[in-house]
Amino acid sequence: MIQDVAIGLGLAVNLLFTEAFGLPSGGFIVPGYLALYLHRPLRLASTYAIALLTWAFVRFVLAKVLVLYGRRSFALSLLSGFFISLAAEQLFMAFPGLPLEFHPIGHLIPGLLAAGMLSEGVFKTSLSSLLGASIVRIILVLLGAAVI
Repeated sequence: MIQDVAIGLGLAVNLLFTEAFGLPSGGFIVPGYLALYLHRPLRLASTYAIALLTWAFVRFVLAKVLVLYGRRSFALSLLSGFFISLAAEQLFMAFPGLPLEFHPIGHLIPGLLAAGMLSEGVFKTSLSSLLGASIVRIILVLLGAAVI
């Protein structure tokens, strides 16, 4: 239930940011998902690290061999983020000394963030997604929701 509310609030906050400030936050569902994990900084850090790896891969590798724009860029960001996220998860599991918290939030969130980074820039996307997630989290707390 709390996840549904967070995603709905994230949609509203993302729409507000996009319309009022021209700052899309990396994808419509991103602020809601990030809000659910604001109390887990390692999960956030690994999500952004994989998003940055995905952004770099698409921008500096795929863009050299393919013409990327619009839906193609978006789809390749999601697909690359998905596979990089899976590979990172397998790599983290291979090293038992790493904290269990150090894995990304889902497999699509890093790709959505990377797609936003490609179109709006790394700083703008990172800042607006974290700000949006913070606003969603504050609203959840004000609503009295027992945040996970």
